[in-house]
Amino acid sequence: MPTEKNPKPKKLSELAKVTLLEETVLSGTLEELRTVTEVYQPFEMTARALLLAIRYRGAAFVKVLLEAGATFAYETKPAMLGKYKMQQTTAGGNYLTVYELAVAPEKLRKNYEYSPLCGIPQIGIPEESEQNVLSIDRRLESVKLCLESGSMDRSSLAEMLFFALTENELGFADALIALGANLKDAEPCYYNGRPWGGNYLNIITTGQNSAYWSGYMTSLIRLEKNELLPVLERLCHLVEKEKKKLLISQKLADELKWNDASLCFALEKTDISKINQKKLMEYAVTNGFVGSLDIMTKFGWLENSAKREALMEFARVNNCAAALAFLMDFKNRTVDVQKEAAREEAKMMKALTENPNSVSALKKLWNFTKNEDGTVTITGYKGGETEVEIPAVIGKAKVVTIGEASFDASFMNLRNRYQSTRKNIQRVIIPEGVTVLEQNLFWDCRALEEIVIPSTVKTIHTPLAIGCPKLKKAVLPEGVEIVGEKPVFIRCKSMCDENG
Repeated sequence: MPTEKNPKPKKLSELAKVTLLEETVLSGTLEELRTVTEVYQPFEMTARALLLAIRYRGAAFVKVLLEAGATFAYETKPAMLGKYKMQQTTAGGNYLTVYELAVAPEKLRKNYEYSPLCGIPQIGIPEESEQNVLSIDRRLESVKLCLESGSMDRSSLAEMLFFALTENELGFADALIALGANLKDAEPCYYNGRPWGGNYLNIITTGQNSAYWSGYMTSLIRLEKNELLPVLERLCHLVEKEKKKLLISQKLADELKWNDASLCFALEKTDISKINQKKLMEYAVTNGFVGSLDIMTKFGWLENSAKREALMEFARVNNCAAALAFLMDFKNRTVDVQKEAAREEAKMMKALTENPNSVSALKKLWNFTKNEDGTVTITGYKGGETEVEIPAVIGKAKVVTIGEASFDASFMNLRNRYQSTRKNIQRVIIPEGVTVLEQNLFWDCRALEEIVIPSTVKTIHTPLAIGCPKLKKAVLPEGVEIVGEKPVFIRCKSMCDENG
């Protein structure tokens, strides 16, 4: 270091200059730091020195560095990254060190192996220095100076705010909010070091992107009952400022450690559109959350008589006396028994007298789509009859196409809820007016014996039927166009050999 007796500074490499700067920040005086910055600037990397000043020396040291042009930004060329070891390797992958995150409380730096904070202990801070770490309040004084000078990006505040909230470091979170931290200001990039194109606000209001959303849910689920409400309140405050709503998914509804107050708050303030109302009502009943049940009534969740009676029975079976008393009182106070009975009777009569060819009646038996020309394509059979007649019209629209796999009974389609009933179908009548039969129309229909195909069918895509061993009769119309390289019938043993 230059002195009055030796005014000429020793020529140093860029790495040596940065090392000298950091050592002076850690153990030198304010005057010595000022001398080093005046004699040796510019420095090619100042992020670590600035961090050390914030954590261990205070605002006066930070001011000297800022006056010398210090910043948390640094070049990310491979040579620079290797020279100053500015990359971290953790369970979440490799990513650039965000030095300013070391401002955060130690708890945040230790508990998140998949966050950018987890690698901060790797940046080489001497253990003896940690004994002299400054209070959070003093660190935040320096942070304010860095923000005012532009040497710190506000995205770092958003990053720390997110983890402070989910780890229940609410004092630190409130201080960050007072400094203007906002969850929309940062894109998380702690998985593999690459941002995903959204910000923390998007994550907690949409549930998109499984990695970040999953980590967020895990953090909330760890919170204890008495910790949950204050965190939800702050998260909601932040998203409401952006005219959005905090999302509560089904997993969160199932696994968060609710109490009456936090559940009431969630019902009133958050987006609960994706949750199962029945499960949440039963949770409230089981835990005696009468206040939450009261709010559910305001949302109209108990207006349906069948759901209300089922919930009351659930309360009886599970000996949930407080909830049962509330539900019975609610029924006595609000339900007009005669009107409710009349509504149920009217509903029953409507079902009995409903035109079997009406759109509402046919929707119970068929899945279908409307084509651009106003005609209809059948896409699935939902009924339970063994002899099935496909409708010629639905409402006023003609049925012209029977879509692919409409009678699929195979277990290859794991989402097929109608496998068992379709396996019992013996005869299917396709109406006049249908012109196209799509491929794989009948798949694994083990009991199917006959398909009645009208003369109006002009095109059949192959295979038409596959794995229907009892199929004996299916006369193809004269002149029909067969589209596809496969046979019309595959593994349909009772059909003629030439048909496959």
